Amino acid sequence: MKKMILSAGFIALACFAQASNPQLIVQRIDNHGLVNGQTYRLYCALEQGSSVQVVFGDESHPLSIRTEGALFQHDFGGHTSASINEALSQSTPALKYDSWLTLGFENSYNNELWELGMDYSGFVSNNQMTVDNGGWFLVPTSAKCQPNAEGLILLGQFTTSGVVSGTLNIKGKDAAKQTWIANDLSFSTTQAIDFGCNDKAATNYAPEAAYHDAASCSYKNGQSPVSGSIQSALISDWSVFPNPLRGDQINIQLTESMDVAAVKPTLQIVDQSGKIVFKMDVQPSDVSNNRLTVQQSLSAGTYQIIWTQAAASSSKTLVVQK
Repeated sequence: MKKMILSAGFIALACFAQASNPQLIVQRIDNHGLVNGQTYRLYCALEQGSSVQVVFGDESHPLSIRTEGALFQHDFGGHTSASINEALSQSTPALKYDSWLTLGFENSYNNELWELGMDYSGFVSNNQMTVDNGGWFLVPTSAKCQPNAEGLILLGQFTTSGVVSGTLNIKGKDAAKQTWIANDLSFSTTQAIDFGCNDKAATNYAPEAAYHDAASCSYKNGQSPVSGSIQSALISDWSVFPNPLRGDQINIQLTESMDVAAVKPTLQIVDQSGKIVFKMDVQPSDVSNNRLTVQQSLSAGTYQIIWTQAAASSSKTLVVQK
C-alpha cells in the first residue's frame, strides 16, 4: 500500500509542463585536507522567480547517484542535511564535509526537509543509489524552495576520492506560479567549477572563478559594489561554462554588473569554418545574476563564443563533446 501511495504522488508529476531552463551545477569545495578526497556541492540553477519543491525518481525516470570512489560519510553525520548538527561541526570540523542530500538546508537548524521511499543502502554497499518510487521535498511555503541571491538551490554535498555523477528529476514552480517538471537532469563532478567573487572592486577578487558568488565579495570599509560600474566602452572579463559542453545549455558568466540597455551587447557562436551558427542581441531581461543562459544544440567540435559591445569584441573557445 505504501508503494502504491508513493507512486501515485510522484508519477502524477508527469502531467505538468516542462521546466524552463533549470540546470544542475557542481561547485568544487576546499575541504582544507581535513578529509580524504574532494568535496563538491550540487545546485539547481533557476530563472528569476522560479522555485524547487521536490527531487524525485519514478519508474519512467529513475533517480540515480553513483560514485566511482569511496564516499565519505562521517560517523556523526547522516544521509541528509537534517542530520548535520552545526554546533557539533564547529568542534568536529571534518563533519562539515560529510556527504548528504538536501533541498536548500545546510544543516539541521530549522530543517524542514521530508523524504519518502528513499533507500540509502546502495551507497553503503556499492556507492550507488537508485530511486524509482520516492524522493525528498519541502512544503511549498518553505523559504528554502526559493533560490539564493545567486539563483541557486542547494541539492547535496559529496566528498569522494572518485567521480560522483547522477540523474535527477525536479518539480517546482515558475515566476507565474505554474508548476513545472524537469526530467533526467544529469550532473558529474568532472564538470565542477570554482565559485568566487568576480567583482574587480572587491578585496577578494577571484578572476579564476567560473561562477560569480556575490555573497562572498568583500569590500574596503564595508562598502557595497556599485551597480552598473562597468564603462560602456570596456569589455568585462567573462567565462563560458560548462566547458567542455555535453548538453545544450551554454552559460556566459560576466564578472561585473552591466547596464545591458546602455552597452547593447551581442553574442555570436562561430564554428571552425567561420560560419556564424548563432547570434543574439542581448536584452536586459536575458541577464540574471551577471549570467546569460543560451539554449543551443551544437554538433561536436570547437567553437568561438564572441561577445561584442560598443564596437569592441572578446572571444572564448568552447569545446562541444557529444
